[in-house]
Parts: sequence; structure tokens; C-alpha cells
Amino acid sequence: MAMDSKYDYDPFWAKCIERKVAQTAHAGHQGIGSHKSISSYVYNHISSFAEANHAFCKAVFLGGVAKRFPALKFGFLEGGVGWACSLLSDTIGHWEKRNKHAIANYDPKALDVAQLAGYFREFGGEMIAGREDYFAGYLGELQTDFENPGEIDEFADCGCETKDDIRRQFGKFFFGCEADDKINSFAFQGPKDRHMNAMFSSDFSHWDVPDIRECVSEAYELVEGGHMNDEDFKDFMFVNPTRLHAGMNADFFKGTIVEDQIEKLKSTGRL
Repeated sequence: MAMDSKYDYDPFWAKCIERKVAQTAHAGHQGIGSHKSISSYVYNHISSFAEANHAFCKAVFLGGVAKRFPALKFGFLEGGVGWACSLLSDTIGHWEKRNKHAIANYDPKALDVAQLAGYFREFGGEMIAGREDYFAGYLGELQTDFENPGEIDEFADCGCETKDDIRRQFGKFFFGCEADDKINSFAFQGPKDRHMNAMFSSDFSHWDVPDIRECVSEAYELVEGGHMNDEDFKDFMFVNPTRLHAGMNADFFKGTIVEDQIEKLKSTGRL
């Protein structure tokens, strides 16, 4: 839906903005790739939602959807936030080494074949004795350029020129987390402007929440254990879900029991 599709989904993204709704996604990965054991549900279930969200979020970013529709917010549900922290880190790491300027470091045409062949002759010893011509020919083949010049910049669609640009686009992404996931705290490490938008989104009708009454208290265990502070917990339980939905539609919570609290939050400028 977000990149390499034969269909154009931009009208769908535009309609989400028109209707003032965040794009929230819930997808499993069971039966695909490594998640297709014929004997173990647990094997197939572990990380399946995280992998599905990882694939979709990566496509939304690299496919340029977040750039073309800057007002649109995305919620990736039931997969936690650990995968998102890893994806952001991996994306920045790849951008640093493979952005449109750095990619020239790997241009095969820049290879000095004569000098490299000299190193082989000097240090290769018995490994190349009598096969110098073969190695020279092989090294020459390394200069072959198979790239399409128009496809070298793989970050062109997302339009990010700096690491901060990448972080800002990830700021439009929100990540639904289960109450008992200890990795939730990863989202709140470091400076506040670097926090990930983790939000409480427990799937309390399923087997992993046997008692609905314990959901919130279970989530608060991260505060009791010193992994989150009270402000982090407020962001997790209230502020981030509000920013996802009220950030698209200021009246999303109008008429609900939390309407007054939403109005107070608006006054802080966080929406």
C-alpha cells in the first residue's frame, strides 16, 4: 500500500485527511516467512504483529507517504514499540552510509584496479602466484556498474536531508503497546524530544489479558519498577493516544468523559 505497488493508494491517504481520521493498522504475520510452523502457535505468534508493523511502517517512510501527506498520522497497533526503536535506529544508520552523497563512496567506477592489483602482487604470495592475469581480470570486473542512476538515492521519496528530518517523520507514527510489555519503557529513554510515541493499546479481549481489571495496574508496574516516571506514564496512557486522534480531528473526543482533560491538554500546546 505504501511502496512498490502497482496500484495508487494516494487517494486513500488523502481521504483519511479529508475525513480527519488517523490511519491505524493492525496486521499479523502468521503463515508468512518464518512464522509458519505446523506444530506451534506460540512460535508463529511471537513477534508476528511486530514484523507486520515493521514492514508497513518502513514502507510508509521509504515510500514517501509520510512526506506527501504531512498532516496524516499513523497508528501501528498491537506490535509494541521495540521494533519501532530498532527501525528508527536502522533507518538513520542506513541513511548515514547510503544517502545521496555518501553512496558515492561505493561507486565501482572509483576503484583503482591497478593499485589494488599491485597490493595483490605484493602481499598475495602463493595465493596468486602464476595467476596474476586472472586476478587482474577479476578486479577489472569489480568496476562493472549495474546501477540505474535514477534509483541510486533510495531516500529520495521520503525527502529527508538530515537525521532530524527522519526523526520528525517518525514523530507522525504511534505505536500501540500491551500492558505487560516491559519494552514499552524503551520509548521514553533519553531527551523528551527523542521519545517515541508509544501508547497503551491493550488487546484485552484476547488470551494474553485474562483479567481486564488488571490491565492498567499491570502497565503501571513499569513506573513502580523505575523504568518510567509519572510523566512518561501519562504520555503513554493519555497524551499520545490523544495526539494520534485529536491531532487529526480536534473534536474527536467531544462529548466524551475525557473532553475537559483534552481541552486542558490543548492549552499546553501539545496537540
